[in-house]
Amino acid sequence: MTKRVALLAVFALSCQQATTSPSAQVLGLRDMARVGEFLFITSAERDELRVLDLVTGDTSAPRRFVRAPNPIQALSIPVIRRPTVVTSDVYYDGKREVGGPYVYATDSAVAQIAIVWGEDRDGVRGYTELTRLNTIAPVTAIAARGAAPTGEGVPVHAAMYFATSGEAAASIFRIALPQPEQLTTGQRVESLVRLVAVRSGEAVVSMVAMPNGALAIATKKTA
Repeated sequence: MTKRVALLAVFALSCQQATTSPSAQVLGLRDMARVGEFLFITSAERDELRVLDLVTGDTSAPRRFVRAPNPIQALSIPVIRRPTVVTSDVYYDGKREVGGPYVYATDSAVAQIAIVWGEDRDGVRGYTELTRLNTIAPVTAIAARGAAPTGEGVPVHAAMYFATSGEAAASIFRIALPQPEQLTTGQRVESLVRLVAVRSGEAVVSMVAMPNGALAIATKKTA
């Protein structure tokens, strides 16, 4: 009787293992952002982003990294040095959260934000860094929101917010970028930045773009 129970347990375990999808291997995973069926991943080991396809249609490989032009290598999107934070435009379609089209990568020790086109609609600029936004100080938090889809049914960019740390105060900025098709590679966008708020004696540690244009922030005292 005991052997029969043991065999049944082994059989059940093997069935569960057979239906479990294999996991993707990422070294030094720090952050993720989803755009449609793709997950943008930042690794502390690399100066790049990787893109994981979550819906491949292949039962033997239900998820896998998007391939580079060389089919034996995973796609690499070069960005700033050792990015630890990645986020995307977020649009709320009712209760459903939709990401894209822009993806942003940064690090708390860097006064730059990499702006990446997170879709591959035209087969030319997709999954590439379009430009870098130079900031006045290291970025401590970032959030972005999208807007209602266009006639193609794809959400568009609305605004990106970022916070920087100073000696006595934190500053929150807003930038509205041109649509991806209108933003040329390497285009300078610093002139589009606008100051939103200043928090004296505080540091902004996190931000979330909420529905209806609201921005939630979390702060901590610097004293």
